[in-house]
Amino acid sequence: MNVGKWTVFGLAVAMFAMVGQARAEHSRPSQETLNQMGLGGMVVMSDADASSVRGQGFQGGGSSVRVFGNSFATVNKGNGTAHSQNGYSVQGRHFAAGANGSVAGVIKIKGRHISSTTFFAGGFSAGVGF
Repeated sequence: MNVGKWTVFGLAVAMFAMVGQARAEHSRPSQETLNQMGLGGMVVMSDADASSVRGQGFQGGGSSVRVFGNSFATVNKGNGTAHSQNGYSVQGRHFAAGANGSVAGVIKIKGRHISSTTFFAGGFSAGVGF
C-alpha cells in the first residue's frame, strides 16, 4: 500500500470512530444493560420533573453553625497589673470560624539616671460566618 491509500484508510477509520461516538452520546443504555447493572426498574423522567429536583443547591432549613472563643492574658507585679481579654461569637448557616489572641507583659528599664516600668496588654478577635 502506498501513502495515499493509508491516508484514505486512516480518514475512514477516524470517520467511523466519530460517528460511533456521536451515536453513543445521544442514545440510552439498553434495557438489558440496565438490568445487568441492577437498574432495570428505572424509568425516564420528563425534563419538567427533573428540573424540580436538580440545580437547587443546599436548601436545608434549620442548618446552622455557631462557634465562640475567648482568650486572656494577665500580668501582676508588685506595683501594677495588665490584663487583656478578647472573645468572639460567630454564627452562620453553613460556615463559622474565628480566631483570637491576647498578650500582657511588663517592660522594665533601669539605667543610671532613669527607671521605668511599663505594663502593657492587648489582643485581637476576628470571626466570619455565612
